[in-house]
Amino acid sequence: MTEQKKDIFDSPAYRRSRGAYYIQCAAEYLVTLVVADAFLAKLLNALGLSDAAIGIVSSLTSLAFLVQLGTIFLMQHIRNVKKTVIFLDISSMLCFMATYLLPFLEAPQVLRTALVFATIGGGFGLKYLQLNLYYKWGQSFVRPGGRGTFSAKNEAISQAAGVAFTLVIGAVVDYYDRVGRLETSFLVIACVIACLTVVNFVMLLSIQSYSRREAVSQQKPIRDVLKNTLGNPNFRHVIVMISLYDIGRYLTVGFLGTYKTQDLLLTVGTVEIINVCASVLRCVLSRPAGKWADRTSFAHVYQMGLWLCAFSFLLLMFTTPDRWWLVIGYTLCYHGSMAAIPGNANNMTYSYVPIDYFVQAQAIRSSIAGVLGFLASILGSRILSFIQANGNCLFGIPVYGQQVLAALSLFVILGAIAYNQCVISKQKIILQ
Repeated sequence: MTEQKKDIFDSPAYRRSRGAYYIQCAAEYLVTLVVADAFLAKLLNALGLSDAAIGIVSSLTSLAFLVQLGTIFLMQHIRNVKKTVIFLDISSMLCFMATYLLPFLEAPQVLRTALVFATIGGGFGLKYLQLNLYYKWGQSFVRPGGRGTFSAKNEAISQAAGVAFTLVIGAVVDYYDRVGRLETSFLVIACVIACLTVVNFVMLLSIQSYSRREAVSQQKPIRDVLKNTLGNPNFRHVIVMISLYDIGRYLTVGFLGTYKTQDLLLTVGTVEIINVCASVLRCVLSRPAGKWADRTSFAHVYQMGLWLCAFSFLLLMFTTPDRWWLVIGYTLCYHGSMAAIPGNANNMTYSYVPIDYFVQAQAIRSSIAGVLGFLASILGSRILSFIQANGNCLFGIPVYGQQVLAALSLFVILGAIAYNQCVISKQKIILQ
């Protein structure tokens, strides 16, 4: 790397852009937290949606990754990356804010239900449409040899903010629920989203713009995009490995909420305490994992995360009401593995795909892995239903469905580990 290049990465504009990127990612992550899991379920229940409808709305967040394929076509027309990202990202947050204002809308139930689908689906669709484009823009201000450390620090900041945020907002919702004014908590959350949207907007403005020349340089014919992504055997191998990981985790993770509370008989408060401890562990491990990735390779540290993930499913296999405490080890190991897996999965694309095709490659990889992961969750639900219908027995052996799913997940994750070791680790890395 030349001295001039070093000066660019150390310049005030680049340092300011990296700082703004940290804050923006944290703000966006906090908004995402209130449109998922318990917060979203509380809102949808208050809106009078049936359990079936709630399940469909929740699935929208999983299926939205398909929108990322639209990024490939969006890239053909973008002239100003900054304006495009700001418009899509702010529109996404406003959709989420509108969702929390629906309880105050005097309208027929059918209309309110339709609006829920529109705001949640639209919010996640807009978010995923610009996700990879923004990731490349934000990472362009990071020295190539420090991407692992930067991504890890960024994740740790967001996770730490998320832990505190979840505890505070959860307490607010619980308080208003106890006093019979649950709708007031929705108004509070809408105001919080509005404030975070302002912070998000200011931070995006603070990040240095791409030049028009850089934006145009990424507008490649579809034939060239396919040649340098799916036509690239090294990248295809990455897709296979990451798809195996997504299949493994989607098989099991989505079915653990009820297992913890109904079968293991843990209270919601106990589950949340375990989750908070696991999130703190992930924050602690993120920075060392990032530094190690910069010293070795993204694939190497990804492999370490896969081993920890595999061990978490091994513990889950033996988790029963009599050995409920094993779920603590599972949660800690699984969240700990996330310190090494998501960030390195994204950065791995830099190692094997020319940088001008990074956004398109990420969109293709995320969509393929996401679709396969979603199909795995459907398979997991069928297996779980079959075992439960047989009185929690399989081939005459007493067993919980989640234990069987954990065993299948372990098998698939071990396949991903073998693929990484035998194929990915032997590929030539591009330094860019």
